[in-house]
Amino acid sequence: MINFLQVNLNGNWDAQQLLDQTVRQRDIDILRSDTAEHTLFHCPNWDGLRGDLRNRLGRTPSVADAPDILCGPLFEDLPANHQERDLALREDEETFRIFYKMVVDILKLKEEEERVRQAAEVND
Repeated sequence: MINFLQVNLNGNWDAQQLLDQTVRQRDIDILRSDTAEHTLFHCPNWDGLRGDLRNRLGRTPSVADAPDILCGPLFEDLPANHQERDLALREDEETFRIFYKMVVDILKLKEEEERVRQAAEVND
């Protein structure tokens, strides 16, 4: 906003330069907030796609869940009984599949939204 006021008061930039600067700043602001953590765990656009994982975990998923979901349990934390260990590993594998599906679904929709946004910019 200060740049806008300075430009208008000084008259150093034309309207197109001002628009370009505003768009660049918007893009920079979006890039700063658009992290993997934000996209996967916080962005309200994707709340509906987190439902299966939320149900699986019994709570809203967070970035703190990622290491356990991606790496699974430590060997020493697994039950000693073979059948119980197999069951625990299958449960963790299913949690991973649900997480993986969530990530793929979010990224597909996010990519499609970006394509639509870019096409709209070209057509403007």
